[in-house]
Amino acid sequence: MRRSNVLRAAAVTIAAGVTVALVAVVVRGWGVRSTAVVSAGPAPGAGARGTITVFLVKKGKLVETTRPALPGFELLAINQLAAAPTWDEQSKGLSSEVPVAPLWGRWSGSSEIRVLEVTPALEVKWSRRALGQLACTGEAADVDGGVRVVLTKAPGTPEPPHIRQILSCKNYRDLR
Repeated sequence: MRRSNVLRAAAVTIAAGVTVALVAVVVRGWGVRSTAVVSAGPAPGAGARGTITVFLVKKGKLVETTRPALPGFELLAINQLAAAPTWDEQSKGLSSEVPVAPLWGRWSGSSEIRVLEVTPALEVKWSRRALGQLACTGEAADVDGGVRVVLTKAPGTPEPPHIRQILSCKNYRDLR
């Protein structure tokens, strides 16, 4: 009985050794060579990304907060308004009154007056605080200043005009 256990253990050990040898031959045959650890540096954009400013609500007042930016997405802050506050922001008592619907932003206008048109995907009701969030976040997105934030109607809204409201952060000073 003991001898059969020893023979069985020896057979398993030999089979494992043969398997390792076969894998090594196959991998080497594919041109895979062993190397030391290769340092590739930090992840793309890690630490190099800036921040965007988003205005959220705390105890009924507009509060400026920052989130990580993505290079090439200068209007990310507008899209972020439609997203729920992060867990960290919620733990600090921050919330948002911006309706949960995708928002699209686009720049237009001249070099003297830039216009940020913001269009919701759906026709939704906007509270005064939500409009303040949109106005202040939109103005913060323009690093050169002199922007006008225009809230347009959702696509497919039948009644004219196309522009719903022209917004300015200064009109919401009482909420800051």
